[in-house]
Amino acid sequence: MMIMHWFKLRRKRRAAAKVLYRAAAARVKEPFFYDIMGVADTFDGRFDLLCLHVCLLVERLNQMGREGQKLGQFVFDEMFRTMDLSLREMGVGDVGIPKRMQKMMKAFNGRAHVYHAAFSARDFNALHLALTRNVYRANGEGIPKGSADLAAYALSVHDALMTLSLDQMMDKDFSFPKGEAQRYGKAI
Repeated sequence: MMIMHWFKLRRKRRAAAKVLYRAAAARVKEPFFYDIMGVADTFDGRFDLLCLHVCLLVERLNQMGREGQKLGQFVFDEMFRTMDLSLREMGVGDVGIPKRMQKMMKAFNGRAHVYHAAFSARDFNALHLALTRNVYRANGEGIPKGSADLAAYALSVHDALMTLSLDQMMDKDFSFPKGEAQRYGKAI
């Protein structure tokens, strides 16, 4: 009986993680990020935006106790299971997959720590700097167009996610909260 409950709970987490990951992946496809905010519409640009959105989800889930943390791990696992498939579809061979996956996981973890620190401190400047460096790949070359708007958007989505319960995040109809872009004053 106990083992059946465990399998049922695991299946429920996996289904919720897929919904959450798909919501993040769908948001990353919004043209606004590329056309208006100036994020490069490349594999790297999309990966960095996906990292940001998954970090936002995991940030909230980690604050929801043990069950939320487990769901956060499932979201992370879903992201990298999908990344593995994407790399294979792009023609990366079996030999190159582990090296690329390790590099992407390391990049994700580094971003997650920096974003977590900025969100925890509610430090717009630290978040803006991290996004400038990671998403826009700019190192001291000036402030990329749209980067402040992306930071404002990320903080507003973070705040919206903080109002959601675990049940709301595990809902099969979950959709990513709208975020505000500072300069444009419009929800995305």
